[in-house]
Amino acid sequence: MFIEEFKSTFFEINDNNFEQKALALFNFQAKNNIIYADFLEKIKVNPQNIKVLEDIPFLPIDFFKDFKVVSEEISAKTTPNPSFKGGELLPLLPKEGLGVVFESRGTTG
Repeated sequence: MFIEEFKSTFFEINDNNFEQKALALFNFQAKNNIIYADFLEKIKVNPQNIKVLEDIPFLPIDFFKDFKVVSEEISAKTTPNPSFKGGELLPLLPKEGLGVVFESRGTTG
């Protein structure tokens, strides 16, 4: 499984393999994170066309505030999340019952 391999080799990331690891993580998220996959589709980005770090689209920070952004199988049953204020961009998913697999530190600037 990708996550287990990524975790086990995380401290082996260095200047020589950073971009390769980051692109692999991006591709995993694009396939396994329903929120990020939907975001990429809505902004018309094909993950197969991403070849360099600078081309990876950032998920807006508000998504992390309104959703638990996860990369795992979730229930097909979705319920509205009343705190979401982002319009119709994404399906409304419940916050409860989802496990966190990938965390991101938001930055401002």
